[in-house]
Amino acid sequence: MSDAPAEAACRNCAQPRDATTLDQFGWCQRCRAIVIRRATLAARVVAALGLAGAAYWVFAVIDPGPRSLIVWLILLVAVYGLLYKVTQRVAFEVIRARGVRPPES
Repeated sequence: MSDAPAEAACRNCAQPRDATTLDQFGWCQRCRAIVIRRATLAARVVAALGLAGAAYWVFAVIDPGPRSLIVWLILLVAVYGLLYKVTQRVAFEVIRARGVRPPES
């Protein structure tokens, strides 16, 4: 048995990497970081637009009184958080399925 770590190629950039550093789908950390950055940006945009729409609906249609305002604000924060997490996960999987341009070495 050899003590040298096995090398494997990243499924996205095809660069040889230590097999223990690849994720469960065979992507290296550099390629995965690109996917995470893009998914996070998409999630922030979608969540902000969803929050703006929900806030407009709450303040234009419902017009909460001073006693219920804090409840509605908490619900709006929850809407943002839920949209952010769901969109980030979906965008991550879609971007990874399409592949990304390998980072410059």
